[in-house]
Amino acid sequence: MTGHVGRREFIALQQPMPVVGFLNSASPVAWKPYLEAFRQGLRGAGYVEGRTVAVEYRWAEGQYER
Repeated sequence: MTGHVGRREFIALQQPMPVVGFLNSASPVAWKPYLEAFRQGLRGAGYVEGRTVAVEYRWAEGQYER
């Protein structure tokens, strides 16, 4: 590998990554199995978290005013 970036790769690097907001009133510990299902669904749709889609998680942990 020469460190050369081809035109297609360069164009792909320039594309903005979609961002998904994941909001929940609980805590991440309680939702662990559901989060894995969510990530599997993303992969099934052709998205890989951190590579082709960014996911912003926000947890209220029962504090609904958050």
